[in-house]
Amino acid sequence: MMTQIDVKWLKGLVFRTSERKQPKGEAARHVPVERKLRPSDVLAWEDRGETIVIVAGDGSKYVVDKTTVDKP
Repeated sequence: MMTQIDVKWLKGLVFRTSERKQPKGEAARHVPVERKLRPSDVLAWEDRGETIVIVAGDGSKYVVDKTTVDKP
C-alpha cells in the first residue's frame, strides 16, 4: 500500500468536481465546484528528486517543485 502524501505538497492545489442542483419543479443541473485538494483525493504520487508528481481523482496532474515548498 502506498504511503499517504504530506499535506504540505498539496498547498494551493485544487480539486474540481460538480454538484447536482435541482430547484423545485426544474430539471437537475450539475454545477462546477472547486475546493482544496485533500490527501484522500490523491490517486498516486511519486517523488522524483527535485519535484513531486501528483495525480488527483479528478484527472488533474500536478508537478510540485520541492525547493519552493520547503522555503519558509
